[in-house]
Amino acid sequence: MNTKTNINANTETASTTPEAPETPVTPPVPTPQAPAEAAEHPEAPEAPEAPEGKAGRDAAKYRRQLRDTEAERDQLSASVETLRKQIVAGNMPHGSSAGAELLWTSGCNPADLFDEAGALDPDKLTTAVQDVHKRVGLHFGPSPVHASGTGHYTGTDGPTWSDALKRK
Repeated sequence: MNTKTNINANTETASTTPEAPETPVTPPVPTPQAPAEAAEHPEAPEAPEAPEGKAGRDAAKYRRQLRDTEAERDQLSASVETLRKQIVAGNMPHGSSAGAELLWTSGCNPADLFDEAGALDPDKLTTAVQDVHKRVGLHFGPSPVHASGTGHYTGTDGPTWSDALKRK
């Protein structure tokens, strides 16, 4: 904005008087919202404030309640999933050569291992563990003890049972 300055000789005071602008000033054009800002609340986009009045205040109150309820729901859902993972980890079938972490890494959903009543289904768990072991190439079942029951003794040449049972 252009201004004229008048300076009095006795005192130095400045007064500004605006001049007419040389070009018309246009109001700024609002820019569209950035995608990162829009992704913050994809479920409940922020509505512009309603006109003053009871309806606008009520709508804002309900939007806040909705956001609070959704945050609580998400927190409870995460807690349930954590509890399900702990239950599965504590009930891994015998013969599994890997822990429950292998199930989660392979993409197994903990909710799929529970029945409609919310109890762990051991058959579903065993089937899921066997499938993951096959996909990864691990052995499922009790580990074989090598050389067990073959009758081969690899110890020293000391006394044998036959020597102990011989009469002297």
